[in-house]
Amino acid sequence: MGSVWRARVLVGLALVSVAFGVTVSPSALAAPDNSPPAIDPASRTNGGFPCAESAPYPALGSFVDLLQARATDADPDDRWRMRYEFAVWPAEDPATRTVLTTNGNTESFSRVRVPAGVLVDGRTLSWQVRVSDGVGASSWSGACSFVVDQTDPQAALVSSTNYPPANVGQGPLGEPGVFTFTATDLDTIGFEYAWESLPSPTCDYGSGGQLICADPFTKPNTVRADAPGGTATVTLNAPREWRNRLLVRSIDQAGLRSATTTYEIAPAFGGHPSVTVVGPAPEWNQPVTLRFAPYPGITGTVDYTYWFGDEQRTILAEADGTATITFVASDVDGASVRVRSLSANGWVSPEASWSVHFDRGPGVQSDIYVDNGQPVGGVGVTGTFTFSPPAGWTEVSGYQYSFDFFGEPTFVAPGPDGRATISWAPDVSGGTYLQVFAVGPDGSQSESNYHSFQVA
Repeated sequence: MGSVWRARVLVGLALVSVAFGVTVSPSALAAPDNSPPAIDPASRTNGGFPCAESAPYPALGSFVDLLQARATDADPDDRWRMRYEFAVWPAEDPATRTVLTTNGNTESFSRVRVPAGVLVDGRTLSWQVRVSDGVGASSWSGACSFVVDQTDPQAALVSSTNYPPANVGQGPLGEPGVFTFTATDLDTIGFEYAWESLPSPTCDYGSGGQLICADPFTKPNTVRADAPGGTATVTLNAPREWRNRLLVRSIDQAGLRSATTTYEIAPAFGGHPSVTVVGPAPEWNQPVTLRFAPYPGITGTVDYTYWFGDEQRTILAEADGTATITFVASDVDGASVRVRSLSANGWVSPEASWSVHFDRGPGVQSDIYVDNGQPVGGVGVTGTFTFSPPAGWTEVSGYQYSFDFFGEPTFVAPGPDGRATISWAPDVSGGTYLQVFAVGPDGSQSESNYHSFQVA
């Protein structure tokens, strides 16, 4: 007959069963083995930057109060019951410790906020962290240290050797601006700058809620001073004609920014390249050639950057500073090109633009009677008119046309290329209208094209 357990009494560390005088040792009922948690040393961050265990210690400004770390634990059941302790103390007084606690897990970064009273400008703070899973605890991590800096640097001075302030005069045409930024305190180590608007400083959150901040000088439009409290010089092109505002802020060791200094300039008007069509007027689904040429007086053009729709391309300039591009105008709505020139001295021109819109009527071109608002040809002077398919039409059976809306339209069949050419001589001077329709294989008509011109 098996033993009958009637009661269990825990006496000290021994569990005693009162039944037939049987005693069970503690080791027989021991709890399962527990793996103590540990702090991942690489996870320790302060103010969004990695822990520094040796001097020189970083200066922290934004988020200076935020400490983070993450634990590891081999026991899956323990991952949700971590308890973190962060100890913070002035580097010169290790005995003055402030201990901050928080609950967490192993799947996200724990965080605590250092009390404002502990954050004294210029003070070096040290901290360490340990974690417990309720059964076992880690040892304290190594100490991290940083310098508290919550004071913004002073605003920079801005000057230029060739672009005076807008209220003084204009900048030279064809030259980039040379601007010098000067610190007004020894805390400044560099500057950030932009035309018209400066971005707000930001940090990102990574996996597990870890705050990640970057060195501000890894971002565009920043430059380091030649020494703390020194200067930096940059060469910039104004983004547009007329007035432009250059905005500048000082950056200190902690990444803090100063108030903004505004330097307004007035570039000389002009400078944008010309864009002209080479050859016949553009037609849908046909090659179009454009010629880029520098603005009068601009020398040393080395290339052109242009945008065909949203696609950016670059083409080298010829010895005379010009360049040509050819493309097929395959969009039924038309085509557009934007372009800037680059000179050997680093100057970038203002942007020029060109566009063409294709009507839904047939194309009309004439060797003499062009639509330019000027008297052309003359009474009895024969000219030709060539009709081409409307945008989007891949096949036509012919064209119907009439002059000045008189009589029934005349039909003309196309050639193999879908075009048709007629000859015509006016019998009176003055304004004249040619109306043309394309006719599809099914007898449908396109929208009309009204080609107007002045007969001399």
